[in-house]
Amino acid sequence: MVVASTAFWVGNPEKWDHETDPALLGYFTRKAAVEKAARDSGLRYTILRPSFIHYNYVPPTSSLVYPELVETGELTHASEEGAKMPHIDGSDIGKFAASAFLDPDRFDGEEIELGFENLTVDEVCAILSRVAGRDIKARRRTPEEEAQKRTQFQMFQLWANRVDVSIDGEALQRKYGIRLTPLEEYMQREKDRFLAGLPARK
Repeated sequence: MVVASTAFWVGNPEKWDHETDPALLGYFTRKAAVEKAARDSGLRYTILRPSFIHYNYVPPTSSLVYPELVETGELTHASEEGAKMPHIDGSDIGKFAASAFLDPDRFDGEEIELGFENLTVDEVCAILSRVAGRDIKARRRTPEEEAQKRTQFQMFQLWANRVDVSIDGEALQRKYGIRLTPLEEYMQREKDRFLAGLPARK
């Protein structure tokens, strides 16, 4: 049994194969090659396509994905107002992988978009603020800041401004009977790590 973990919407090239950002196009092209290798292996396979993983908001990953969150306590982003990003807990990805190995008959040939809540930046900030007990503000990057490409994740935010990348998490839970973790529940679970990654209050 082969279980390949790639990225959300790799199996829908109409969402990304027209992109002009070489980094984004290259990312999805490489992930698509991994999926093809799994399909062509001659073995039973399952493909998991995780969306934005919750641990990106806590150290050590937060310093790479949201460096300003660590430096100033501000969630700096490139998302347009109302743009949504699907979220998934890393432990839930593990649940699906384990289920595929334990029940290969059911999961053979399944290609699964993994996402639960589709959240705007403002919704994320509201969650982070409640968990932190302090105000976590969002700030949109200027065009000049976007051009600097300080964080690789920015390209996914810009992509989600152009393309609907939402995932029906409720349908995912119903189909496989696997409970998915809301972001706020995860952040409460990892509250100590999250708070340790924020700057001291002024």
